[in-house]
Amino acid sequence: APPDPAVAAAKAAAAKEVAAARKRARAEGVSGQHVQLGGIGGAARGGSLRASTIKASVDASEERLRQQQQQQDPARKAAAASARKRAAPQLRRLTQEELLAEAKQTEIINRASLEAMLKMEEAKRVVPLSQRAPAGPRVRTLSKGGQTFVTFLEMDALPSALSAKAPPPAQPARCVVTGLPAKYRDPQTGAPYATLEAFRTIRGRGRSRS
Repeated sequence: APPDPAVAAAKAAAAKEVAAARKRARAEGVSGQHVQLGGIGGAARGGSLRASTIKASVDASEERLRQQQQQQDPARKAAAASARKRAAPQLRRLTQEELLAEAKQTEIINRASLEAMLKMEEAKRVVPLSQRAPAGPRVRTLSKGGQTFVTFLEMDALPSALSAKAPPPAQPARCVVTGLPAKYRDPQTGAPYATLEAFRTIRGRGRSRS
């Protein structure tokens, strides 16, 4: 808190009074010494008396200054405490509606935090497919030295396709005109043919039928 102007003025006046009294004491002390050196006993006694009077005045001024400071210290402390109390923020008690609104907001925040934590835990438990250990029957292939090795794992028996007989190869289509292996098919009739003449023959048959 800023100092009280009245207190500051009183302190300055008391300090000035004490300084003036000390100055007078020093001046009187020098004068008294000078008279004593001159050998005049009465003047010496008068100088000593004035010096004692000035010293008593100085002591009285200092005592008044100490008393003023002692009286002003409690007032200054009380003023500082009052200023701190005014500067402190005033807390207001919340109403029932405000408490309920705050509790609802806190519940929403806690629920969102819980959901985020559960999602994080679930993400930690999910193992990527590439890191999962394979299970069940499976086939493993290995190419080495120009050869491919096939290993069947966790199987009681080999697949039936390995022991089955291969079907006979399909017979090539024959030209319906020449009987030769057919390389083409008529897009209109689907009949296989081997040469251009056979194609013309097939088309001629189609025109004669129409």
